[in-house]
Amino acid sequence: MRSVDPLSSLLSGIRAEGSVVSRAVLTEPWTIRFADDAPLTMISVLRGGGTLLLPDGTERAVGAGDTAIVRGPAPFHLADHPTAVHTSH
Repeated sequence: MRSVDPLSSLLSGIRAEGSVVSRAVLTEPWTIRFADDAPLTMISVLRGGGTLLLPDGTERAVGAGDTAIVRGPAPFHLADHPTAVHTSH
């Protein structure tokens, strides 16, 4: 019997109905606010990097080759630097 890792198990149950795919090429300073009430958001970084700023205040660095899965629906940010969120208002 083949064991399945937790991420594979999670992703196999997801239905991609209503999914949105987008691509962004950004120049510093930049901030993206995710506020679409999505139950799950997957972010893949192809080049460069940034910081995920989660609703509970957690900061997670993401870089080239990383994939992050964020459980919603609370809004969160992806920014070139954590302070960019506070200075972009």
